[in-house]
Amino acid sequence: VSYSGAVEAISHFTHEYSYDLVVVQGHSTGLLGRLLGQDLSGALALDLPTSMLVVKGPIFPDTSFVLCSDGSDSAKRAFGMIRKLLPALSAKVDILINEGQDPAELRDWLKTWKKDGRVGLIAPGDNPAKAIIEHVRPDQVLVLGGSMRAYILRRFKGSVPVALIRQAPFSVLLSKEMPDITDQQPGKK
Repeated sequence: VSYSGAVEAISHFTHEYSYDLVVVQGHSTGLLGRLLGQDLSGALALDLPTSMLVVKGPIFPDTSFVLCSDGSDSAKRAFGMIRKLLPALSAKVDILINEGQDPAELRDWLKTWKKDGRVGLIAPGDNPAKAIIEHVRPDQVLVLGGSMRAYILRRFKGSVPVALIRQAPFSVLLSKEMPDITDQQPGKK
């Protein structure tokens, strides 16, 4: 498939075969490359209706995962995805939260799924992507819920997950699935 048709081809196969997850290699693309449409992972993050894993380094069963939650509906998607992966993960799962969320509920969520991990606080700021990058190591995988905002709004306002996919030195798992009620973040209905 020629590069100019990669997003369309992957979208087509995703719909045709009902894939749950698309895995792509992450690489750094400069501003000029993004303007010329050469940022495959960023374009897929905006356009695909399915979850995707952008791999920037080796991922093993003992790789630790970091779940990022701001309490939003998008963040709930990350909890559903990580719950599906928990049986295959032997390492701990850390959770990063914004102020205002109850860390005790999230610790209880980890205990419910018999997972070791820490719950850490991210200080609010003007650049959430930068704050997250400062808390995640290059050998970890960040799990985020993908926004399902309208297409035009996503292009105009930008997206924290897309910024992380482009800038982060670690792999990013972007979940776009709606979790079951039992998967949802604790304290949220």
